[in-house]
Amino acid sequence: MTIKLDKKFIITSDNNSFTLSSYTTPKEESDKEPTLKFIGSYGDLGSALNGYIKNEMRSKEIDLKVNEIIGYLEELETRIKGII
Repeated sequence: MTIKLDKKFIITSDNNSFTLSSYTTPKEESDKEPTLKFIGSYGDLGSALNGYIKNEMRSKEIDLKVNEIIGYLEELETRIKGII
């Protein structure tokens, strides 16, 4: 199973685990295709989604207040539910 979470992150699964990966972005002048970068391996889908949320939070280059963080997490959950 493959779940595309957004343009950058995907979750794949096999009989043993769920794997969170992200696509690397090649430089503009490169002819290379984007490749997958391993982020983490998880025992269940919920844990993999939590890993996605944590990675999304770390990738933001803005300072968030607590209320904004809660709103952001709710937005991510809504996006995830829409995908699944």
